[in-house]
Amino acid sequence: MSLFASNAPATSRPASVVVRLGRAAAGGAVVALLVGAAAASGASAPPAPRLPMGLSRVDGSRQVIVVTASSARSTVATLRAFAVTNGVWHLAFHPMRARVGRHGWMSATRRREGDGTTPEGIFTVGTTFYGTRPSTGTAFRFHRLVPGDYWDENPTTGAAYNTFRHSSNTNCARNPFGGGTECLWRGSPAYNYLAVIDFNTPAAGPFGSGIFLHTGLAAATSGCVSVAQVELVRILRWLRPSASPRIVLAGPTAPSRY
Repeated sequence: MSLFASNAPATSRPASVVVRLGRAAAGGAVVALLVGAAAASGASAPPAPRLPMGLSRVDGSRQVIVVTASSARSTVATLRAFAVTNGVWHLAFHPMRARVGRHGWMSATRRREGDGTTPEGIFTVGTTFYGTRPSTGTAFRFHRLVPGDYWDENPTTGAAYNTFRHSSNTNCARNPFGGGTECLWRGSPAYNYLAVIDFNTPAAGPFGSGIFLHTGLAAATSGCVSVAQVELVRILRWLRPSASPRIVLAGPTAPSRY
C-alpha cells in the first residue's frame, strides 16, 4: 500500500433503465420499459453496512482494526477489531490495551525514519506474518524467523528499503544492509509474533520503516503497535486474507477522518 491513501469517497451509480421499443404481433406499437428488478418491485437497494467508529471507508475490507489514543503524545492506546457479518459490523474481541511509539503519533506525511512516532493513516496488512516462535495456525502465510533474517531500515538502499531481507551474514553490528536495519531473529519477545503494517510500502521516501503489530506491553515502541502476546495470537489467527483486512492507526484523530 502506498504511503498516502486517498480520502475521496466512492461514487455510487444509479440503476440503469433500459427502454425497448417493439411491435406487437397483432399490430400496433408497444413500448416496453424494462427497469432494474429493484425499481420494478418498488424496493430500494439495501443500504451499505454502517462502518464502525464512524469510519468513512474501509476499502472493501471485512475485517478492520482501529487503534486510538487520547492525545498526540500518548504512548498508550486502545485497539479494537471489527468484522462484518450479515451486513452488520461488530466487535470481534473486547478492546485491548496497546503501546505505540515512544514519541506518540505523527501524520504519515511528516514522519521520518527513526523519529519514534506511530504513523497515522489507514493501511493494509502484510501478506506474511513472522515470528521467532512456531506458527499458531494462521490463514496468512507464516515465516519462522531464522538467523540472517533482517528488516531493511536504511533509506539509502533504494527499492529494498522497508522490506524483509535475508543474508548469510548474521553479524548484526555489521549487517550488510546498514542504517537502522533490524535483526529480526533477535527480537524476542517483541517479535515472538508480528504482522507487518503496510506503511510506506513500497517506500516512497525516508518516512519510516518496520512498522509492525507485535508482542509486548512493558514499554513504548519505536513506532510499532504492540499488544499482549495472548491477544496478538488471537488477532493473527482471526485475520483472513480473503477479508482484505485494514488497520486504521487513528491515534488522537477521530476515526471518521479515515
